Amino acid sequence: MVNRTCETCRYGDFGQSGYEGRCRRLPPVATLAYADTDPRPVAIWPTVKTSDWCGEHQPKHDAKP
Repeated sequence: MVNRTCETCRYGDFGQSGYEGRCRRLPPVATLAYADTDPRPVAIWPTVKTSDWCGEHQPKHDAKP
């Protein structure tokens, strides 16, 4: 059985970090950079750790280019 964590999920993007990354399952969410000092909108993906998990897990080996 596969460990169903963000680390083994096709949507987990951990780049060079190896510990903390982004969940790319859905499009990024628009928010304000810093509401008090820099009100420009930015787009962000949820930050996840390799040990995080959710009910949407899909194994990496099922990923299609």
